[in-house]
This record gives sequence, C-alpha cells and structure tokens, in this order.
Amino acid sequence: GPQAIFPYEEAADEVPAVVTKRIRKRVIIPIDLLESSTEKPSPADIDATREKIQKTLATFGIMVEMDDVNVGPTVTQYTLRPPIGVKLSRLTGLANELSLALAAHPLRMEAPIPGKSLVGIEIPNLAAAKVKLKDIMMSEAFKKRTSNLTISMGKDVSGKCHVADLARMPHLLIAGSTGSGKSVAINTIIISLLYQNSPDDLKLVLVDPK
Repeated sequence: GPQAIFPYEEAADEVPAVVTKRIRKRVIIPIDLLESSTEKPSPADIDATREKIQKTLATFGIMVEMDDVNVGPTVTQYTLRPPIGVKLSRLTGLANELSLALAAHPLRMEAPIPGKSLVGIEIPNLAAAKVKLKDIMMSEAFKKRTSNLTISMGKDVSGKCHVADLARMPHLLIAGSTGSGKSVAINTIIISLLYQNSPDDLKLVLVDPK
C-alpha cells in the first residue's frame, strides 16, 4: 500500500563546514587623530578666597587651619583642617553662608576628604578647561593599565587622570540629566576600546531601543 508521507523528514547528516579564521593585520590608530587640551582653568583669586573662607568660618566661632589648594579643570578645591572638638556637621551646616560670602554657586563641601583628616570646599572656576580624551590616554594612569578593556574616566578635582577596567564591572550604568554628557561618555568608552584592540579581538553589539 502507499506509504505515509511526513512533512518533516530527517535530513542526511551534514558535514560541518570548516571555517578558516584569517588573522588580520593589527590596526594601529594614530593618537594624533585626537586633540590635546590647550585650555587652562581660571580659578578665582586663590589667596583672597582662602582668606574669605577662614574669616567666614571664624565669624561663626570656628578657627580653621587652611591647607593645600588643588586647581582642577572645572573646580578648585580648598582644603582645611578643622579644630579638634568641632563636629563636621557644624562645618557642613555653614555651606550656604560660605556660598554667599564667596558668591560661589554651587559650592560643594566634602567632609572629610576620603583618606585625609581634611575638609574640602570645591568652588567653580571662573573659566573651566575642557578635559580631552588624548590627555587621559597619554597619562601614566592609562599607560600603566593591566587590561585592554580600560576606559578613560576623566580628571578629578585636583586634575589627576582616572581610568577604569570595564572587565571588572558586572555592568555599567551611565545616567544624568539632558545635556550632562551621557553620549559623550559612551563615545569616549568606545574610542578607548578601539585604540587598544584589533577587529579580531573586539566585537561590539550596539542596541538603541529608541
């Protein structure tokens, strides 16, 4: 009698195709494609500002000893040593008074500075200096990297360059308000990776849900 015909018949065993991977030449991207920063930050009068901080706190009965001043690309950090017995909450509570006396808005107070027995007061510079990617990639922090998934993070308030190892992060969230630089940060990460890896080593999947 006629045999039943099934819509799905077993196909003959196929021999897997042999894929020969061709090692391509390493792509060297010239660092000269990037620009170095030619701008310098312009802080307010450092000596006058130090004196104003000291006098304003003295008005409220807190006699502080001023320490180092660190000029960063966007803010200048003034450090001070509070007297023994004064609670840090008293200092942080005077942030608005200092902001008014210095005519500096916004003013950020770090009490204490991590790893130091000092309090930091960060005041915006009169003119900020742009932080360029080339400056980070030419820094000692980037040159001494131990991973080819190192990404450039930027500079801190003292102007020190910082990098991070993407491989050590379970994930990375970039958040911020409109115009705060999220897309610039993503572009910086991608360029950092392109400069360290060849096309054979680096594969990117970019998904834009919009």
